[in-house]
Amino acid sequence: MARQARLLWQVVKPGQKPVSEAIAGSVGVAGDLANMVTDSVEAWLLAALFAGGTVVALFFCLRQVAPASAAGPDMDERMKCLPCDIGHFMALSAVVFSLLWMIGGGNSGIEAIGQRLGLIEQRVEIIQQDVGDLRDAANMQIPISRPKTAADHFHNAFLHHQFRNDSKAAWESAQAIYAGAAPRRLDAAQIFYDAGSAAIGQTETLVRMQAIADGLKDPSLLVIMARAEPDGSRKQALVDRLRGEAPDYPFSWWDPMRPETLKSSGFTKTDIRKTAAELDGQIERLRKFRTLYAARPASEWFFRPNFQGNLVDVAGSMETSLTATRRNYDQILSGELERKAREDARRSMAEARAALQG
Repeated sequence: MARQARLLWQVVKPGQKPVSEAIAGSVGVAGDLANMVTDSVEAWLLAALFAGGTVVALFFCLRQVAPASAAGPDMDERMKCLPCDIGHFMALSAVVFSLLWMIGGGNSGIEAIGQRLGLIEQRVEIIQQDVGDLRDAANMQIPISRPKTAADHFHNAFLHHQFRNDSKAAWESAQAIYAGAAPRRLDAAQIFYDAGSAAIGQTETLVRMQAIADGLKDPSLLVIMARAEPDGSRKQALVDRLRGEAPDYPFSWWDPMRPETLKSSGFTKTDIRKTAAELDGQIERLRKFRTLYAARPASEWFFRPNFQGNLVDVAGSMETSLTATRRNYDQILSGELERKAREDARRSMAEARAALQG
């Protein structure tokens, strides 16, 4: 019995077959990788199969080495048989698969490690996004020391006007926005008007905006001027100029800060037709705005479009509302509304008579 135990130890002791160990480790990792891509391969099943193969191989190996002595050259020579090599390979593979199975908590060990790494990566991405948002928010309150572009000057003008209440610095940066090519950004024109009104007064600011608009052909300045104009006729003149000079500019056709009112009033058919025509015009202008605005990125119209909301949806809601109102005027002109009113009146009178008789 003792001799058989010594023989078994000689066969399976570690370090006997370094090449088999390397092969078994490679097979174990390859098998665990296969376990990641298919459910039909389980680490515990492979460990069990290799353990069974180990028992069979060692049985034949012991039969091969049993006639030899427990130690010596004869034993070493006999242990170089094929069953011994297969037994080492099977035993080490079973050990590798068992370890990977335990690491994976019953699943693939490599898959478990990959999931943990993936989770870490996802958390890092979330942290990076949060840090990026914080950086953007912090940068809004940090002036650009050497502004080079219109966007840089806009940033500084916005910062000094909104956060630091520094009218002089805001006005200097606002003027620098238009020192080069026209930005055609509505928020740039707005900050120019706001900063200028605070620094030099509204009247002088509007004069300068008019000069820049004439020189650079920037329609965004005319939009802000129309917003600020209290006189209705002069406001309409600016709007008409916008539509004539910049028909491809969406705010020429509609501006959420420039609401349109119906000019026609009265209840005659002529008045109703005029009102219906005005509604048709408003609906058409809203459609033009939506088409032009959506044709390009919002960054084409604003330096900071995220501050503006979804103007296409706002215009769409107004269009839907005006279209419903326009249908009511169609019913009035066709006499349908009048017929419905007469029918409702007759029905009410009939119900009242029935109630009195009853």
